[in-house]
Amino acid sequence: MKKVLRKMPIKEKRYAQALLEIGIKNNALERFQKDLKVVLDDFLNNDELVEYLLRPEISDALKKELVLDLYKSKISVEIQNLLQVLIDRNSIKNIYGIAKDQNGKEYYMVK
Repeated sequence: MKKVLRKMPIKEKRYAQALLEIGIKNNALERFQKDLKVVLDDFLNNDELVEYLLRPEISDALKKELVLDLYKSKISVEIQNLLQVLIDRNSIKNIYGIAKDQNGKEYYMVK
């Protein structure tokens, strides 16, 4: 896994490393893997969702509300928080790199 982290862009690597550390500390890596797969499947299969989250004229508050409504009962609080932070920092597109390896073939942290 360290090899994958070294190849990632710095921004994505920082988020992935933090998520990995929290997952290890809380014994939640498997849950995070499943949660990331849920999010990525939605992002990969719902262009309208991604386009909405990337539109600069839509407030972060509305984007966060949508994410909370979509995922509050589907994914862990930690992954919800990650999505919130990515929205705050205008970096939601980085979820792909955080969750996938450098080649884009395998989900990072997702079996």
